[in-house]
Amino acid sequence: MTILSKILAFFLSILMTLFPSLFPKNNIDKDFVTDGKSLVINLDSNPTTGYSWSFDISDETVIRFVKSEYTETGTGIGAGGRDSFRFIGLSEGTAEINFTYSQQWTEDPAANTAQFKIAVDKNGNITVESYEIR
Repeated sequence: MTILSKILAFFLSILMTLFPSLFPKNNIDKDFVTDGKSLVINLDSNPTTGYSWSFDISDETVIRFVKSEYTETGTGIGAGGRDSFRFIGLSEGTAEINFTYSQQWTEDPAANTAQFKIAVDKNGNITVESYEIR
């Protein structure tokens, strides 16, 4: 690690301590909600930092993305919020939805990731078999 990267890491740790709302944690009340044929995945976000969530679906014949929505949960300048991603079940099978939280224009590694393994039954009902948010 170069001296410059050490200095940047030091200042970043100070910023994270002084302004925690700029660096959201992904432990929220409900990480996901399923009501039969639809699934909503909720991930903490803060667009003022330049970071955003992107995702890949392993099998788009099983589940389809419908829409996303951002809700501000903090107050004040630079406050964070929550991105909600809605999916619907299409056909029986299993799929994975893999999210990355990064600044899309950089080559830096993702700040956070989330993986959801889902199953869809023959009636289009969605079950989350497992998930992990880091």
